Amino acid sequence: MGNTDNLAKLLKALPPIKLHEFVSSQLEVALPALNGHQAKEEQRESLAAALAKLDLAMQQQIEKVAGQLILLTDGPGQDVVEGLREGIFNTAEQKDFNQLSNKYERVLWLYLSAPRLFKEALDARQADILRQSRACYTGFIAPKRLVIVNNGAVRHTFHEQVTQQLGCAMQDLTIHIFMRRRLDLQSGEEIDLYQISLHHNASLQSVSSKKTSCMQSSYLTYEPASGELEVSSETPEHREILARITVDTLFRQPFSGQKIPLKQYAYQRLSESCLFDLSEEDSVAFVKVTELGYTEADRTLQVKTWVNDTEDIYTAAKLMLGAKFDFRKHRLTYAKLSIRLKKIGQDRARILAVILSGDNRCNIKAKREKDRKLCERLLTKLQLIREIGEAMPVEATD
Repeated sequence: MGNTDNLAKLLKALPPIKLHEFVSSQLEVALPALNGHQAKEEQRESLAAALAKLDLAMQQQIEKVAGQLILLTDGPGQDVVEGLREGIFNTAEQKDFNQLSNKYERVLWLYLSAPRLFKEALDARQADILRQSRACYTGFIAPKRLVIVNNGAVRHTFHEQVTQQLGCAMQDLTIHIFMRRRLDLQSGEEIDLYQISLHHNASLQSVSSKKTSCMQSSYLTYEPASGELEVSSETPEHREILARITVDTLFRQPFSGQKIPLKQYAYQRLSESCLFDLSEEDSVAFVKVTELGYTEADRTLQVKTWVNDTEDIYTAAKLMLGAKFDFRKHRLTYAKLSIRLKKIGQDRARILAVILSGDNRCNIKAKREKDRKLCERLLTKLQLIREIGEAMPVEATD
């Protein structure tokens, strides 16, 4: 097959018969029947061969849907599914859902049996990813415990004002408003959230003076308990105005425009050996600095050690670079922390990697909410996080 990485993942993860039924019935693709007497691996090979014979356009159509399914199987995707399903499924549906063997089957079930929930989950996952990027995110302080005024006139006014701000026609703007839940990183409790997703077709002027269009999305998440309103959009000038329109129109309350302080990772403390306070972290075996690096005069030096190395990275650097070498003489531009988690109950022993680079880049945005909570708590204890007042136009690492 061509560039169909997501479909290949589904081939490995789903029972062949389920993937065959999905592609044949839902996507209306004619595929030869599977041999029920064959082992699953043989069925997968037959199915892969049949899919490879499809024309490129059909493969790309299947790959597009497979890509949406795969998005909800990573950490943020699974967190969103968990936060949405409890309030929507009835008891029988929840039982069927829980009996499915793996996350790929559960996501496929959502696509087939709860398409509205599936779309909401995709929106919520993207909003959670973008809120960790300083290039796309701005947080505002709104009044607490607001409730959306949900009637036709209010929704029409909101739709009209947003289209004026985005510069598109009303028919080119799709608005989704729904409730979901998210794990609070500070308290560890689940909190209710309003999710507002805006999708619109934006016209682009090409070099040849022909107009083309592309889909652009913005996401607003409001937490009634704290009053925090998060806006994620690749267009900075839209964020405050979208926040103001939302509070003024949907919530019928005045909006101050006060911003939530952002976080910056000040990890120069790692240039020297330090102790990690694990006294209240029963799930953590140890935390170790396994990589440090700096850049000077367009040249980069990066020292790496293994998690199980008997020497710490400071000793290892002296052994490699000389006894006088000292990271404290340099401004760090890269650091990696390895967090070893214990095996507790059904949770397996594993390692969380926290990568810090530049002034405010951190890779924890793509981790599960409970893992992000742990990572942020440890970084805070070591005073590696501080608040800054304004968003900085720097992309976060993946």
